[in-house]
Amino acid sequence: MVRVIVVLVLAAIPGLGRADPAPRLLVAVQERDAVDQIVLRNTGDCALASGHLVLDMRASRGSVGIDTAVGGRGTKDAWPVRVFTGPVRLARPVADGAQRLGLTLDRLAPGAKARITLDVDNERAWVRAGRVSIRPEDLRDSRAIFTPESGAPAPSTVPMG
Repeated sequence: MVRVIVVLVLAAIPGLGRADPAPRLLVAVQERDAVDQIVLRNTGDCALASGHLVLDMRASRGSVGIDTAVGGRGTKDAWPVRVFTGPVRLARPVADGAQRLGLTLDRLAPGAKARITLDVDNERAWVRAGRVSIRPEDLRDSRAIFTPESGAPAPSTVPMG
């Protein structure tokens, strides 16, 4: 049985700078038994422009990082960062222990979503049922930054947690 332990929802990130209608990007970080995931979904009523999304966890209270290598920074169940579905790709390779994840989104239609699989750990090594898990408070003070690709307003930054 898959268990969602952490679900973080960011407030709206307007992608086009319009007041109404507006795209709204929901970013959920889901801690699962072995492989975690990030789900991006446009919950707004118009398309989210193509652009760059950075999930910055450097200031996170739990010192959350991405575990990509066995024996590296992470504590258990290392997993490479992979795009599972949707119009998104990694902006650059992700090193073990990275605390920033850069993604490039291609136009995200209303209701569309993308999934990225990875392993996220914290330095506190909080263990639940024999597995290292992150909790919502571990991601506090992290942030998501969306920068539209062209003809864009300034980047939108939203705190996580």
